[in-house]
Amino acid sequence: MSWLSWRVATIRGIPLFLDWSVLVTLTMILFEYGGWGIGFAGLLGIGFFVSIALHELGHAWVAQKKGCRVRRIRLTCIGGIAEMESLPRRPLDELLMASAGPAVSLFIGIVLLAGARCMPIERLRTLFAMVGAINLVLLVFNLLPAFPMDGGRIFRSVLVPRFGRRRATRIAARLGRTLAVMGGLAALMARHPLLLVIAIFVFLNATREQHRVEAEETVQTARFPFWYADSSDGPLGDPGGDQATISPPPYRRGPASQVPIRPTRHDFVDNPFDDGRRIG
Repeated sequence: MSWLSWRVATIRGIPLFLDWSVLVTLTMILFEYGGWGIGFAGLLGIGFFVSIALHELGHAWVAQKKGCRVRRIRLTCIGGIAEMESLPRRPLDELLMASAGPAVSLFIGIVLLAGARCMPIERLRTLFAMVGAINLVLLVFNLLPAFPMDGGRIFRSVLVPRFGRRRATRIAARLGRTLAVMGGLAALMARHPLLLVIAIFVFLNATREQHRVEAEETVQTARFPFWYADSSDGPLGDPGGDQATISPPPYRRGPASQVPIRPTRHDFVDNPFDDGRRIG
């Protein structure tokens, strides 16, 4: 991507990038647990980011099964970001995709905590237990209904059948911003800068995702103002073929022209928002 991030692996066609800010988190872990040994602190840091990567891969693999193209996964100081070309529109598909990451974290947490009891060496037992606990914290944190985090997307998928995608997104985004403000105030009182950064990230991305969905829904229901179609192609205003006849506006002279319709959603919607859809 740039000199500020490094591609470290490609898994099932999904590039995995490390952001420069990961070094900040690793440094904090070394300072916090360096007294236990540099090796222990290093393994704890690796276990932390491998857990986040597997969490995001859970989202990405389900998204691929649902026909969505995953651009990349980025690991940053505040967690992982799976960037996708598009998101599933069916509520059940979004529910499955959003639940996949927490399910992976739950599985890893249970396995590591169970394995910690079998470790004959105390340091290994502690390491397994700590990484297992990290995964359970990831599970609980991501299930908070703070859109666009996992819990917020699960919440929206439940609302869509009743309210529609546009209104469900507004409700989920409003709740996400409210929780972000509450979390930001708590972070200020606790003087916890990392939690404050996460709260700001959630607030801004809840608004961005709401605007993105509203733009998509507007495009989905838009109609070309100057085209017409023969009745043989389909009912007037809904041609059955892949071509539409576009008449020029009244202030411009010229013949009508044939243009393709029904462009792919990537070409028509994603280009104005080139940063991709993000799943935390």
